[in-house]
Amino acid sequence: MKQRFGKLFVLIPIGIFLISFAMMAMKVMKLPDSLTGMIFGIGIGLELLPFILSRKVKGANEH
Repeated sequence: MKQRFGKLFVLIPIGIFLISFAMMAMKVMKLPDSLTGMIFGIGIGLELLPFILSRKVKGANEH
């Protein structure tokens, strides 16, 4: 089970990359605010997803 969630933590660097891409794109290109916000939100979601899933599995195993 630990190995499965270890693979999910690969999503954190991908999320950081998307956030940095969104910030860089705001400076270099004129993207619509909705598109920049969507990329930024996906990056934050990918960073938090492993923590949310691991908490749900831990809670399910305790009961």
